[in-house]
Amino acid sequence: MASEASARGSLIRVRVSPGSSRDRVVGFQGDELKVSLTAPPVDGKANAALLGFIAKTLGLRASDLELRSGASGRSKVLRVTGLSKEEALSRLAGAADPGQGGKPGPGKRAGKRAGKGAGGKKPKD
Repeated sequence: MASEASARGSLIRVRVSPGSSRDRVVGFQGDELKVSLTAPPVDGKANAALLGFIAKTLGLRASDLELRSGASGRSKVLRVTGLSKEEALSRLAGAADPGQGGKPGPGKRAGKRAGKGAGGKKPKD
């Protein structure tokens, strides 16, 4: 799955989407945990936000997490101490948004509302 055991904690592979509308665990995609963050990918802000968000999600202190690789890319490896690999994965899976895939679901429409032109006003006849 998205982690492997290490002598000093569990290694978890994460794929980050910075600049999103909200912080959330999207779910597992292949061998990576997909996470969306509101923080921009500038000056390490997304990395700091990732560590804080994952720590909060796991019920740990930020000092229990370490960014092992991927400081300048979207794919990262985190080392988590204080939880077993199984418990960490269980908590992360439980925090994933169900039914989120980036596509509009039932009752949602993509794009502008029908019958409305630019600016949200009805076109003049």
